Amino acid sequence: MCGFNGCFFLNKKCVKNKFNPLPLNHRGPDDYKSFKSEFLKINFFRLKILGGSLGKQPMVSENKNWMIVFNGEIYNYIELAKEIKRPDLVKKGDTRVLIELISLKGLSSINKLNGMFSIVLFNLKNKKIHLIRDRFGIKPLYYKINKNTLYFSSEIKCIPLDTKEKINYKKIDDFLNSELYPRSPKTFFNKVYEIK
Repeated sequence: MCGFNGCFFLNKKCVKNKFNPLPLNHRGPDDYKSFKSEFLKINFFRLKILGGSLGKQPMVSENKNWMIVFNGEIYNYIELAKEIKRPDLVKKGDTRVLIELISLKGLSSINKLNGMFSIVLFNLKNKKIHLIRDRFGIKPLYYKINKNTLYFSSEIKCIPLDTKEKINYKKIDDFLNSELYPRSPKTFFNKVYEIK
């Protein structure tokens, strides 16, 4: 289980925004790496499972068009590597296969994934960000938009909260009465949402 957090600035005026979230070492004790650009800041905490030292993230595609952070596992990554005629990527792990698949086949290739995942995908050319989650929502991915900044994280505690918007007491009351978590995209916190 890896962890990540970051923010995406919707315009250049936001770049001075300070974002110092809590570390997620408990989710990824094996490696830490960050990525910064004029529009994006990301921290990634890695638990090594596949790819060894070749699976470090944030990872940039070979053609330098895409950057990815990824938490989870793609079960069919070997088959996907064969599909794009790159079996050499298998030893580099499922993240490398995933980013090269997207780089070659486009974003719609996400539909071919069999696994559990939360993904932050950033197009380095057109400066667009994509937050993606597996169909069953196994791997968490939370976000909040505030003052032209998109904050995202694999744990809610890394999303900055204003004192006025902290806890949604109605959702807590509903949980205590029904034992059901808030239905996605809602969470126990106002203005913090979960990717569906």
